[in-house]
Amino acid sequence: MKQLIGALVLLGAVAMLSIATAAQPPLTGSWEAARGPNNERLYVVLGGDGRVEIVTEYEVQLPGALDKRRVRTSTFGKWTHKGSDIVISYANTNIKDHLRYVAREPLGAVGLSGSAPALKPVGAANERSQIGSEVLWKAPHEYRAKANPEGDAQGEPQAPAAAGAR
Repeated sequence: MKQLIGALVLLGAVAMLSIATAAQPPLTGSWEAARGPNNERLYVVLGGDGRVEIVTEYEVQLPGALDKRRVRTSTFGKWTHKGSDIVISYANTNIKDHLRYVAREPLGAVGLSGSAPALKPVGAANERSQIGSEVLWKAPHEYRAKANPEGDAQGEPQAPAAAGAR
């Protein structure tokens, strides 16, 4: 009888652990902001080991060069989470980004119907933050920011005609 009770308790503990694990949002992997009008990219890679890489890609015109070159910069740090709240700490600084996981963020902000997983900034961003107020969508995707008639990004992203909702 004691063995049966012990087995049931062990089975219940395993089931509770699997339920708790399943309840955690799927945070690891790549998260990308909508691309800017000049094809700028900002994406964050959350590693399973608590490490983070913040990547920016953009084009620059070097002095004396006829064409633009694509540049990629990476910043490294650590990330932690408690429930749906994520804190990204930049290496060797006191800069922190606070984000919240949203399982079904409406895609209206990128000109699509439906919803998709996203990381949304919470509170005021540090002025030296690379993420700032950008919403990061679970990658891969091809969401794009709209440009206003003057050619500046409005911050309201849209998807190219060929992209579909996920």
